[in-house]
Amino acid sequence: MKRIFAVAAAVLVLAGAAWVYDNYHGLARDSLERRRYPALQRADDPLAASMEEDIERRKRRRAVEEYQEVLGMLAEAEAHGFDVRALRAKMPRVERLLGAKDYFNAGLHLRSIRLRVPRKSESVRLASGDEGADDYFPQPRGRPQKKARLLRSSP
Repeated sequence: MKRIFAVAAAVLVLAGAAWVYDNYHGLARDSLERRRYPALQRADDPLAASMEEDIERRKRRRAVEEYQEVLGMLAEAEAHGFDVRALRAKMPRVERLLGAKDYFNAGLHLRSIRLRVPRKSESVRLASGDEGADDYFPQPRGRPQKKARLLRSSP
């Protein structure tokens, strides 16, 4: 009976904690935002509009730079002969997200496209022994090892 009561109490405490989190976690985030950006909370403050414009401009610049970089990667892959039509078909979606100022989701789409862009494989060749193998394997530092002495046996 005691065990059932303890389990029921634990379930009630967990349910209460979940309810409190669900209803009040936004208050902590809002409080942090008010502390970090106090001017944004007052609509009549001219600094608020300036800060919002600066934040928006910075987000947009980062997103557009990433967009241009992905377009360059697609053009480079196309120049190497890879088929990137399927990836290019996803770019209008990113443009719509940028137009709607949804920079977070636009960035997610751009990163997923960037991971799928095919790249030309680089050829690697092994260095022969006379091509500066000392550069690859430098001599270890440290105390020099003592040479072993020969023991002379007495006749």
